Amino acid sequence: MKRQSISPNDLTLASVLKVCSSFAALEQGKQVHARVLKYGIRLAFPVGSSLSTMYAKRGSLEDCRLVFQRMPSKDIVLEGTEPDHVIFINLLGACSHMVLVEKGGCFIRLIQDEYGLGAKVEHYACMVDILSRAGIVENAKEFIESVLDHVTSLWRILLGA
Repeated sequence: MKRQSISPNDLTLASVLKVCSSFAALEQGKQVHARVLKYGIRLAFPVGSSLSTMYAKRGSLEDCRLVFQRMPSKDIVLEGTEPDHVIFINLLGACSHMVLVEKGGCFIRLIQDEYGLGAKVEHYACMVDILSRAGIVENAKEFIESVLDHVTSLWRILLGA
């Protein structure tokens, strides 16, 4: 595309970012992010979502947070890309890999309090995994006991740790 002087659009860049996140290609994803900025493409759907997902999957939570904060909120609502369960699963998964207990807890609270999504078993499972990886099994036990739904599957995760 570059050789033929064709500028990529938001769908093209979002697709490339999805590939970067799937193949652990963070540096290439950062180059695509630079192109997004160079071409003046807004961080609305689908580019903003793809960027935040890529950074979260690659464990770059600060970059993920910055992209997420720069996504235009009015466009998020209008385009149906309000933060959803999948985005939070990606963020919690990154917290789990990096053993970021406090950030994981913050995301659980955001899901429930700020966005009113209601945490699902996948979110709780990530939090149990974060606590288990951090070696604070007693906190994981207390967390499981505080969750009324899906208790059996959460105990399996803790026992597997």
